[in-house]
Amino acid sequence: MDDRVLSFWSKKDKDTPRPRSNAPPKKREYSVKLDKFSHEVECECKMFETTSLFCRPIIQVYDMYEVIKVPEKYVLRRWFKNLR
Repeated sequence: MDDRVLSFWSKKDKDTPRPRSNAPPKKREYSVKLDKFSHEVECECKMFETTSLFCRPIIQVYDMYEVIKVPEKYVLRRWFKNLR
């Protein structure tokens, strides 16, 4: 298995108190593992495992590697309208 580990910045951390200067808020960095052949991903933020939604770093990795089709294990049945 050929895994890639990439790091991306997430949204600005709004919970971090800003210093008195006009410095921008700190950003968080997450590592994303991508299996190049099966297109399975894992982000250390664990957003997909907790909310069943892709986080921003995973979407960025898929975009960067031009992944067109997401593996079926990430497509949940509740997202389909006509399933019984």
